[in-house]
Amino acid sequence: MRHMEDQCRENDGKPLPHKFIEHANLADGLEFWIINHGAFECDGNASLYSGTAGAEVLVYLVLPNGHAKEVFARYVYGVAVERSRTSAKLWLAVSGSMCGQQGSPTHGDSISCDRSLIWNAKAQKLEFAPLSEARFRARVRNW
Repeated sequence: MRHMEDQCRENDGKPLPHKFIEHANLADGLEFWIINHGAFECDGNASLYSGTAGAEVLVYLVLPNGHAKEVFARYVYGVAVERSRTSAKLWLAVSGSMCGQQGSPTHGDSISCDRSLIWNAKAQKLEFAPLSEARFRARVRNW
């Protein structure tokens, strides 16, 4: 967090107080922290951490010894944490092939969807849930 704030200042910006880190537990009890670079606000240099390719999202799993291990990193267009009474599910906004779209669409023609993450215990990392579980948004047509 300090590195991001320092980098903002070094680029003639001013870090704004905004929530860009979240904490919760997955359904199987694993504790995690999310750093959403896209939610970091740097007044005077808004595109420092995000652009047309989205922004990086890093997810860290809390280990039994209190340290953290990075278990997911990807550029996405948004993050949502869906909370229940006992756990949380991470949803990431992605587009194009990540939503099953074929070919090489332009950025403007890419379809968008939200995909959740699931824990792969064998690989010890978070992965996208199957595409069949994706949430697709309605597209607005220009006439």
